[in-house]
Amino acid sequence: MTPVEITLCAAGAILIVIVILALAPRMRLRRDGGGDRSGGLVVFVGGLRWLGVRWGLRSIPAGLRKANFAGKIIYWNWHEPVLGLFCLSVYGNRRKIEAEARRLACFLADERRQNPRWPLYVMGCSAGGYVTLRALELLPDGVKVDSAGLLSPAVDPGRDLRPALAHIWGRLVNSSSPLDWIVLGLGTWVFGTTDGRRSASAGMVGFAGQDGHGAIEIRWRPRMILSGRLGGHTSCSPPGFITKYVAPAMGIGAS
Repeated sequence: MTPVEITLCAAGAILIVIVILALAPRMRLRRDGGGDRSGGLVVFVGGLRWLGVRWGLRSIPAGLRKANFAGKIIYWNWHEPVLGLFCLSVYGNRRKIEAEARRLACFLADERRQNPRWPLYVMGCSAGGYVTLRALELLPDGVKVDSAGLLSPAVDPGRDLRPALAHIWGRLVNSSSPLDWIVLGLGTWVFGTTDGRRSASAGMVGFAGQDGHGAIEIRWRPRMILSGRLGGHTSCSPPGFITKYVAPAMGIGAS
């Protein structure tokens, strides 16, 4: 074998190991069994279904339950599973993404109108972070969610958050990590963020100059490894991290 072939084989083997390590904890988690809607509703918008995996399907509910959230949790499907195997066909379809953001906005608005006194939260991961953010921007005047969370969002770090913040009673929480440089650094420099800018994403570097104005940053620290948050893209939503860091920042569950 040539040195190039050896390098490619080694890189492929490392990638397989990373995927297996990322999926192993998720395989042990049970699917969430329900919840009481009067206790609140969390709508979780997953990222692209890379390899057909619904990232966060089990880990998000597990983390929220450990944070004593007794309400209902919905995994929001926004693209077809088969296309998830060819994620760039979804990622580059701006019209589809905009339509899905509008569909989510309509759902959130209907939920708020039907249950005005019950807590309503929305969370988005990776490309789903942009769908979440855009849905908030599209909400009708006067319609607000209680809080929102973005987990390693593939979003322009310079994006103006004020249109989204106008539809949030509490905080907009953003989780970012400088170790997420492969997907949200190199990846979005090459293919662009979900909102179309070729740069590092807010899930890697945070939102520029907007921390403290209704938005807060959960920046990766080495101690977070103990919660399962290793810093890379495939570990953006482990249960321990959701329980200890994300849920409290969003005001979900126990204080």
